[in-house]
Amino acid sequence: MPDIRASAEVRALIGAENLAELEQDAYASFRCPECGLPGTTVAPTSVVARRYGKTVVVDLAHVCCMPSRVDDIDADLPSGLGLDGDRADMRVMTLVLEYQDEPRVRPLLLLERRIETAKLTAGGERINVTLAALLRRGLKPVHDVGELPAQVRGWRLRRPDRFTALLLASDGGVVYHGACAQPDDWSGLVDAVGMCVVLAGTIGLYAVPDTRLTTGRVHRLLEQAARSGALAGGLIACWPRGAQGTGYDPPAAELADRIRYGWVRHP
Repeated sequence: MPDIRASAEVRALIGAENLAELEQDAYASFRCPECGLPGTTVAPTSVVARRYGKTVVVDLAHVCCMPSRVDDIDADLPSGLGLDGDRADMRVMTLVLEYQDEPRVRPLLLLERRIETAKLTAGGERINVTLAALLRRGLKPVHDVGELPAQVRGWRLRRPDRFTALLLASDGGVVYHGACAQPDDWSGLVDAVGMCVVLAGTIGLYAVPDTRLTTGRVHRLLEQAARSGALAGGLIACWPRGAQGTGYDPPAAELADRIRYGWVRHP
């Protein structure tokens, strides 16, 4: 069981519901902001909140390093906490998952920011800054990961090479730019349709060691994120590497045909 400890001041600031969320798999492991070493929430863990005006950044720390507390910071938010493109501290994962519903095989690009940032409304409601920005730019809430997300027109996933990706919103803003491994099976499915399923939110990619990130575990993490309202996504145009031009968003009938014939698991 998680051993997460929060002071009365922290509890009053972020609320019981948000504290309970920290016990989920998505936060099972962390890097202590004081000593820089990894930790897990099965050991005594402090909840530390840093308040920048109305924006609150929540960290987990070793109890022996930091007590649970609220720090008021008289400074601008540090870089890397929002959708600031190549400066954002985000983890990206590409993988192919199989589903019970059609299309049975789907190439996914998963994105998660290392530190969750929230804004508090006057009524005490917590708004996930990254998720709100993604929804504002056109991604849709994902409540059922079994359903194929809707096409998001104007967004582009570009792959200059097989190790780098550039994700652009419809307004041309950079959502992510950086390292992105692209295995052959994933690239083949993306190229076959010219689309990729992009899912972003509080998933748990940082909390689970790579050796334990099996496809079954990823399915469970995505289902938990969807149930808690912490996941956004969409079908994003992604043309083959080296293709000329920026591509286009195919009409629904054409896209359905591409998916029907392109996302098939061949023996």
